[in-house]
Amino acid sequence: MPNWVTETDVGEGHLFPATVIEKFGSVAFPVGVWDSLRVAAAEVPTFGSLARAGGHALRDAWAIGQSRPKAVDRLVPLLRECLVAADTLDVGDAIQWIEHWLRWFDERAANDVEGTLASPETTGSRIETLYFDGPGTADWTALAEVNGSFVPAFSPNHIFIPGG
Repeated sequence: MPNWVTETDVGEGHLFPATVIEKFGSVAFPVGVWDSLRVAAAEVPTFGSLARAGGHALRDAWAIGQSRPKAVDRLVPLLRECLVAADTLDVGDAIQWIEHWLRWFDERAANDVEGTLASPETTGSRIETLYFDGPGTADWTALAEVNGSFVPAFSPNHIFIPGG
């Protein structure tokens, strides 16, 4: 007999997304890890044959994730309504940095975006977490401070350094 989902199940958060990407957001692989996947499964394309990510793909991978809207145009209104603090930035400044990077990615929507994912340790950067009015799982490691400026943090271990 099927197990029917009730509105109570959905409303009380008893259900979780079906996939890891749906639940946690973007996934990135270092070249060596990608190559090991190719060794395990010949159907995996070579790393060099993959199309480079455009601005919208990177924007979505950064901005859409756990506890954030799936529609990027709803992100800034959510921040204005629910963001209560950040590690060192004022709330208004944190939102301005998010808006800056959303515009930056949008300006490169259809173009290959030059840049690298790096660890905070190798860049000497510090992660800036945004804190929401709600459970701690909603908090977002959104930015990283690098040389007095802020760049997108795709995770606590991966920050985006624009290049070119």
